[in-house]
Amino acid sequence: MEKKLPQNIQDLVCDVGESQILLRLALLSHQCRDWEVFKNIGESGFDILLVNKTKSKRTAIEGCTPHITY
Repeated sequence: MEKKLPQNIQDLVCDVGESQILLRLALLSHQCRDWEVFKNIGESGFDILLVNKTKSKRTAIEGCTPHITY
């Protein structure tokens, strides 16, 4: 029988995964100046927001973390 990790460790793993995605997208947006990357802190349903400055396009991203057991 597989046991789940404690909730605080699961939350930490999720935060690390989202931060990795955010960093990678920020580095890519630095190369492509049309895009800006934001961490969502106020709206529900997504973790990261990409905004295309020239086309006024918004893309919401939900960072998914696989279930980890020990």
